[in-house]
Amino acid sequence: MNFTRKIRDLDVRGFIHLAAIVVIMILALVYFEYIIRFVMTMIDVFMPVFIGVVLAFIFNMPMCLYEAKLPIKNDVIRNRVSAVLAIITVLLFVVAVLVAVIPQIIENMNNFISNSSTLINNIQPIMEDLLIQLNLTPEVMSNIEAYETDITNTLLTGASNWIPNIIDYLTSLSTGVIDLFIGLIMSFYILLSRDMLFRQLGKLAKAIFKPKQYEWLGDFVSLVAVTFGDFIFGQVIEGVIIGVMCYIGCLILNIPYGLICSLVIGITNVIPYFGPIIGAIVDFLIIFLVDPFQAVIFLIFSTCLQQFECNLIYPHVVGGAIGLSPLWVLLAVSLGGGLFGIPGMVLGLPTFSVIYELVRRWTNDRLAKREAE
Repeated sequence: MNFTRKIRDLDVRGFIHLAAIVVIMILALVYFEYIIRFVMTMIDVFMPVFIGVVLAFIFNMPMCLYEAKLPIKNDVIRNRVSAVLAIITVLLFVVAVLVAVIPQIIENMNNFISNSSTLINNIQPIMEDLLIQLNLTPEVMSNIEAYETDITNTLLTGASNWIPNIIDYLTSLSTGVIDLFIGLIMSFYILLSRDMLFRQLGKLAKAIFKPKQYEWLGDFVSLVAVTFGDFIFGQVIEGVIIGVMCYIGCLILNIPYGLICSLVIGITNVIPYFGPIIGAIVDFLIIFLVDPFQAVIFLIFSTCLQQFECNLIYPHVVGGAIGLSPLWVLLAVSLGGGLFGIPGMVLGLPTFSVIYELVRRWTNDRLAKREAE
């Protein structure tokens, strides 16, 4: 009798849970637009917090190095000094890169703009000769001229539409700068109270979850922290190495706009798999507008450089942090980019790596229990 009642109560609870899930899904579909709007509003509100957490995660890497090396016995003082030194180190590195790079970028951009008129004058007779050799009919020529007029009008209309939006862009930029500043301050306090926050979150999780769930949650958090930390650190180091090697190669080969091309290669290299391809294509187009022959030389050089990076640098710098085959890497980057754009392409790989590792552990546990039976 009691057993039958338990089964009946279980069925009733299961039905209630299923009905609740169905109702929630229907409401989510009906009010999907409002939910997305609310989520975006919350993201904007908590953006400084998110930036602070991300910066604290980045600053924590050099901070751990300082904590291990500083000969300070007092833990509190060592923690604070390490946090200050970590932030100063990262900021000095960023400032040094900007001071060294920005003047050369401005110079290269000025040269590019000054050479653009010469380039157009050189291309125009080539296009005219090409059209004459193609022996096009007057009707086709009139259509081409109409297309040129439409493209010119479209560009002028687009430029005129951008002018009224300058204030909006400046407002967004100022908001971003304020969020970054608040996030920087917040990251400092997160680093100072890092150990206390870990203890408090650990106690809260221990009070909420059962022992096995608490143990699994601790393993999960550790897996995420190690995977993302090693991946981001490795990608940044790899991007710097490839950017420097590309700049040296551009100087040796006398390739124009070597600094800009090296920056593009180094930045896009942070995106797994597709990043080097995107960077090489962008740089090829930039150089091609000035010197087509040098553009071909750069394409060959960048291909050799990426082969060197894939076979020697990547396995040692990033390698073990991911542990995925090329098929899974391609799938992770494609899904991340399709869902969340460039941030998804960058963070999709470590996210998929965490999921892959969790599935692997679960599969091994299931097989071990099945063999034990």
